Amino acid sequence: MAGAWYESNARRLSSVDEADTDPAELLSQVLERAPRAIIVVNVNGDIRHTNDAGARLLKSGTLLRDASGRLEVAGDQAEAITKALIAAAHPDDPRATCLLIREAGTPTCVLTVGVLSATRRPTHILLMAHELPVADASLGQRLRMLFGLTRAEEEIALGISKGKTIRDIARDRQVSDQTVRGQLKALSRKLGCRRQSEVAALVQSILPVNGYGER
Repeated sequence: MAGAWYESNARRLSSVDEADTDPAELLSQVLERAPRAIIVVNVNGDIRHTNDAGARLLKSGTLLRDASGRLEVAGDQAEAITKALIAAAHPDDPRATCLLIREAGTPTCVLTVGVLSATRRPTHILLMAHELPVADASLGQRLRMLFGLTRAEEEIALGISKGKTIRDIARDRQVSDQTVRGQLKALSRKLGCRRQSEVAALVQSILPVNGYGER
């Protein structure tokens, strides 16, 4: 039977001074190099730490901003972010929240609001903002899998979601407008949609996935 997972490390690293590998310092180094915006605040709203990406996010003022050392919420989804901060700072039942942030003129991102605490009561809140890719390479493949679309129907659905007209799509695919109309009618039935606007809204509602599939 295999021994405890830490036994081999204990033998191999017995000469390492734990003071040289302080967990808090290691965490700080990881956060500094993280490819996402990191902001740590206390439950009173005082900003305690940011990495470079977090500092840039605060400076932009699109979602969050530094108001004389205090974290302030901004943007169209300020209410949702405020609720997430209140939930994370709740003294008896702190909860983490993950939000999809879509602000006009800014990249879509996922904002995670979590709790940092060594006790049962929250003392600090961790905010992580991760920018999503502009193009989701797997979206077309997932549309075909979810709704049984053909390749042609997939291309039309993606085109409609990007605001293209039937004539635009027909020109791109080098087919007649009538062909596209017939295929649009078929894919609308599969999606349960009656209007092009409903097709666009449904496709846009599917969350992006990083690094999976090909279109």
